[in-house]
Amino acid sequence: MAVSASLRQAVRWFSAIPTPIVLGIGAALCSSQRLANPVGRDTALTAVTVWGLIILAAVIYSAVFAVVLPVLARQSDRLALVAVGVIVVALVVAFIVVYPRYGLPTVGGFGDRDDALTIMWKALLSGDNPFDQKTYLGDQVSPLLGGVVLYAPFVAVTGSAGWGAPVLLVLATLAAWRLLSPRVLLLSGFVIVVNIGFLEDFLLGGDAFIVPLLLAVAIGLLCDARSPLIVAILAVVLGALAGSARANVVPVAVAAGLFALLQRRATTRRLALLVMTLGSLTLVGISWVWAGGSSAWPFTGDLTPALRHAISALLVVALVGAGVRWQRSRTSTPCVDLAKGTALLGFSIVPLVVVPAALFRLWPTVVLVLPLLLRRYADQVGSRDRFDSLVN
Repeated sequence: MAVSASLRQAVRWFSAIPTPIVLGIGAALCSSQRLANPVGRDTALTAVTVWGLIILAAVIYSAVFAVVLPVLARQSDRLALVAVGVIVVALVVAFIVVYPRYGLPTVGGFGDRDDALTIMWKALLSGDNPFDQKTYLGDQVSPLLGGVVLYAPFVAVTGSAGWGAPVLLVLATLAAWRLLSPRVLLLSGFVIVVNIGFLEDFLLGGDAFIVPLLLAVAIGLLCDARSPLIVAILAVVLGALAGSARANVVPVAVAAGLFALLQRRATTRRLALLVMTLGSLTLVGISWVWAGGSSAWPFTGDLTPALRHAISALLVVALVGAGVRWQRSRTSTPCVDLAKGTALLGFSIVPLVVVPAALFRLWPTVVLVLPLLLRRYADQVGSRDRFDSLVN
């Protein structure tokens, strides 16, 4: 009873926090890797220093969101769509300028996530174990097989997986357009593009931030009863690949499947989510065998296995708990109830208090609930989106 009362109090406390502050905290946490590794610094920062930078970033982000978001939320739908288009075009142009100069392995030294995907696919084609490879920077590869397959067409056409970043960003934007009102789409886009973690990863052709976006929109499309059959099929394939692309997105895919199992009615949407999750788990299982178990680098990274497993378990429980709260809602605004239920996600970062540089791995869950938090915020100024139709 005491634990239940504490959880309810946490939900009430979370719901009372102004949305710009919640978003500011999330943006700062997801920027932790860059904050912990400033450009031009060879020695690692202490955990206390990193936390200080994260807190400072949270204050700055919150202030920016508090000023800008109300302005964006009051724009007309037409102007919001134009603004989204401008943001996407600007990102694509920036990528075309930056990536060939700083991201490609032949001229790089700034990032190797794209190179990991490239060499893993080439290893598969040559019959070698993709998890035995190392990038041009000498780092161990961290993607799972879902990501390797997802980026394979770009490796085949261009020779580098990094060129898939702008294409997948455009596809994610078009898919999100089906789910969100123009103003909520604009709010979401702004919150995402000002995140320095996202910008760095995207401009260098990485997959760590794009893949969770793809999984989020795939789940959204599968939950939308108005999605045509062909869209649902494509969403299943996309979700299965994105959900098995990196270890930190696997808990989201698992939570989606568990939530589908808990639904009261047997529906096509429920089956589609289950198929997506099973597809993800199949690729994760193959990755697990080839990589050498759950203690291998792709599954733990620079964390201890126990810490990574604890985080994954907490995320699954938190996401399913938030989803069940939404499903059992007796109000006419289930999105608001689910947004309140995301307070449970806060408990999942507890194991990372001692490793703040790894907090960027929370990005998959942040982008999953981002439209829901912004829906609650946008409702205050009269905006609406299509999430009322999801999983009802």
